[in-house]
Amino acid sequence: MVGLNKTVLCVDDDPSVLTFLRTFLELDGYTVITEKDGLAALRTAANSAEIDAFVTDFNMDGLSGEKLCSEVRRVKPEVPILMFTGSPETVPAPVRRLVDVLLSKEQGIREVAAALKRVSA
Repeated sequence: MVGLNKTVLCVDDDPSVLTFLRTFLELDGYTVITEKDGLAALRTAANSAEIDAFVTDFNMDGLSGEKLCSEVRRVKPEVPILMFTGSPETVPAPVRRLVDVLLSKEQGIREVAAALKRVSA
């Protein structure tokens, strides 16, 4: 199993996306924590030293993906960030520089697992 002993925090305001992410990543051996918004994700990250990667949406209610990525980079600069969004073309250049991988939701959840393998190697 690829993700053995790796914990991924997935953040999206769409519950169905979170369900699919959890299902596929757990099948790959990852421990998955899900949060429905950026503020909850920051609280979880602050209370867990065991986060090995973040997967986040860009467009979310409350704390945006941009602000979440900026804060994650400030407090956990070593942790890879994958942005998994429906509109990657709308992600501004400064945000693109904050993330390790930018993926379109059209590419599918399997591509998230493949990208996690690449950034975790």
